Amino acid sequence: MGLLGSLFGGNKNTENHAVAGTPAATAGAKANAAAKVNTNASAATPIDPKREIHFKFGTKAPISFKDAKTGLTLKVRGFGNASVLVEDTASYKSAEEVMETGREMASEALERFLQENSGNADFMRLMSRQNEINEMVGETLKQGRWKVMMVRLAGLSMDDESKQAYEKFRENQIMAENPALAQAMAIKQEAEAFMEAQKEQRRANGEEEKVPEDLVIYRGNPLPETKEFPKVLTNPLVIPFHTPAEIIFRDIETKASMGVSMGGVITMDTTDVPVDRYKTYADAAKSVVISQLSVIVTKVCMNESVENLRDHIGEMNEETAEALLKQGPRVKAQVRIEEIVLPAKYRDILEHVRLAQEMSDPERARAVLEEKMREQGITPEQQQAAVYRPKFCPNCGSSTGDSGKFCRNCGTKL
Repeated sequence: MGLLGSLFGGNKNTENHAVAGTPAATAGAKANAAAKVNTNASAATPIDPKREIHFKFGTKAPISFKDAKTGLTLKVRGFGNASVLVEDTASYKSAEEVMETGREMASEALERFLQENSGNADFMRLMSRQNEINEMVGETLKQGRWKVMMVRLAGLSMDDESKQAYEKFRENQIMAENPALAQAMAIKQEAEAFMEAQKEQRRANGEEEKVPEDLVIYRGNPLPETKEFPKVLTNPLVIPFHTPAEIIFRDIETKASMGVSMGGVITMDTTDVPVDRYKTYADAAKSVVISQLSVIVTKVCMNESVENLRDHIGEMNEETAEALLKQGPRVKAQVRIEEIVLPAKYRDILEHVRLAQEMSDPERARAVLEEKMREQGITPEQQQAAVYRPKFCPNCGSSTGDSGKFCRNCGTKL
């Protein structure tokens, strides 16, 4: 049954039509049809006019969408959710039929919106028109003689090939608008390729590859070894702690989610703490301290580099001690941070972002690359062999082609 058949009940005299074929075939077909009807009847869910019927919808296949901003023809998909109340329950046999009909109608409406906007809209801005799309799908669903309770577009996406083409277009556009950045990126790519070749050579020679190291932001006294809790009165009680997982924050410099590991010592006054409660109080104190440190780290890194956490050690010690008096176990204690470490995976992100920022200045880029090469053990002769002449003039942006030390267009020294 097609869409219109689903909507308006189909041909009610279908059961009176003769089945073509031999008598044996006819009997078999009738038996199969009867079995199918019985199966569907047992699986059908009665329609409750007071209960919303929810269903998902989406484009059945990728839609060709011409992006007005880039001129690219993208393969795109869309998907969402909807729910309806069926007031006229006699029009449909089951909730499953409503779901199937609604899914088909909503999907066709979404596909129609994409087709109508192809060539006229920027695909990346379509989600800002979410309300318009929801309204269009909702109006279409009302044709099903039910009450539309909710329509929500959940997302729009490109396939991998379209995404790569779009990103490549944007990259070329940015480079064309900023020749100096294009030159810096070319230098960076050349250096990375050279360094990778050096790594391959070291691996071929059986040399050990350098493993990235954590960045130690702060390190004070070594943390004491964890011991069993004393079974006699002990005051003060020294409790070493370490964050069980990284404290995650959004870094102001990289705009990326990063994390730090922290450790320290809580020196707790146990005057009012029974011996059999030492462990309970210690666990609660650790939780309060780690929670408070998370708040401080997040606050600091919203405005400063993660490395500046070392300048806030005193603040951390004081605020966590205050938190212990107001929260959880409510005990007097001194807190001393002894270690702040940025794991290697986050250190790598930080260094790459800083390198990219420095690369925006071609002159500075060369100095940075030379320093990086020295760190990698690359000799001056190898550095000279890796010297890269810019493909674009940093002054006028014209191609340098096979010109010498000066741009043939404006005369700028390359």
